[in-house]
Amino acid sequence: RFDEAIDTFARLRTDMERVLPADDRGILVARSDLALAYVNAGRYPEAISQYTQLVADYERVAGPKDSMTLWTRCSLGEAYLEAGQIAEGAELIEAATAVLEAMFGPDNPEVNRRREAIDEARTERRMAL
Repeated sequence: RFDEAIDTFARLRTDMERVLPADDRGILVARSDLALAYVNAGRYPEAISQYTQLVADYERVAGPKDSMTLWTRCSLGEAYLEAGQIAEGAELIEAATAVLEAMFGPDNPEVNRRREAIDEARTERRMAL
């Protein structure tokens, strides 16, 4: 079913790119959905590639401190964690969540969820060694 989702999101992205400006936030969200589908399908290199380009595009469109840029940076970090690249993922998430915490406060559930993902990945890595 993940392959169906990937195909659907890819078609949606293509259709949106035909009728909307390249920097339209709707297109960026559709691309994020596609990247998440890649993560869920275990296709981490493709997810990381998608998220890397999305971060660059959000930075260009909205700036490096925009909340969507930062949340997308967290998603990139989570893709790295899922791919077993703990150091890379943790670094991205920690940097983004520090800014997000300043914006939304220390009790923000999404910020805390990202921190928990880092802790869980590090614990799993230690247990595997």
